[in-house]
Amino acid sequence: MSQPATVTAFPGPTRPQKDLYGIGEIPPLGHVPKTMVAWAIRRERHGRPESAMREEVVPTPEIDSDEVLVLVMAAGVNYNGVWAGLGKPVSPFDIHKSDYHIAGSDAAGVVWAVGRRVKRWKVGDEVVVHCNQDDGDDEECNGGDPMLSPSQRIWGYETPDGSFAQFCRVQSRQLMPRPRHLTWEESGCYTLTLATAGGNALAVISDDSKRDFVMSLGVRAAINRSQFDCWGQLPDVDDAKAYADYMKKVRPCGRAIWDVTGKGKDVDIVFEHPGEQTFPVACFVGKWGRHGGVLRRHHGLRTRASSGSASSASRAATAPI
Repeated sequence: MSQPATVTAFPGPTRPQKDLYGIGEIPPLGHVPKTMVAWAIRRERHGRPESAMREEVVPTPEIDSDEVLVLVMAAGVNYNGVWAGLGKPVSPFDIHKSDYHIAGSDAAGVVWAVGRRVKRWKVGDEVVVHCNQDDGDDEECNGGDPMLSPSQRIWGYETPDGSFAQFCRVQSRQLMPRPRHLTWEESGCYTLTLATAGGNALAVISDDSKRDFVMSLGVRAAINRSQFDCWGQLPDVDDAKAYADYMKKVRPCGRAIWDVTGKGKDVDIVFEHPGEQTFPVACFVGKWGRHGGVLRRHHGLRTRASSGSASSASRAATAPI
């Protein structure tokens, strides 16, 4: 790891103000030039990134009341930038309809301007940017899980204003304080990768003949569900004896998971398919709270049973095979 970055000193307001600054040239703190340099993609240039992305001078984005303009100090490279350049499997222009596309879904930088409704951030704050955007006006964005919002989109891929530019426009809720023990480059490369890195999968199989197959897919371990007698409908909770007997059957399954994850460490997410036969156990073995949950897929529809959000996981249990 590189040496930790120190607090950055930016030019003061007495420095002459210009409408365009060269790459590597930093304007006076808070001065927003009319134009900026960006690596832009245009529909007619779709192809390999080295030809699709060209250095251009474009207007500096204007921000809305809940948005922030960030001076980009470092931008992370992700594969969606390659997709955007290629225009495959879909062209970003078919999504946002803009004349040009600026890729980049990771960034670290400095708050350069804030909208009138932004309270958490001020000019000069050093931040990292995560890539999730939404409209903020539906039930998932207000007490639910914003990742499930119909308006959810990936900044810099499904929007035209990513981080491969001197400045980027983001929603204020995309920002997090920059870790001061990291360099700018290290700060600007991890959020999207971390969010999409997946987890350590724990497969649940119906017999041991399937163990080699699921292990070949990269799971951390596999548990044979036929070794446990805890499947089926949840007993009547008013029948104390029946419920106690049921829980005695469920706990060995939980202990088998702890043998893999460590004692007391429940799985973060359970991917639940069959439903009635396994759903009660899935709820028991999954972590409860803000970062745990059960995702259930039934007849092509995905529903959620959880007390909170589970947007990323360090461990996950798969559905029975």
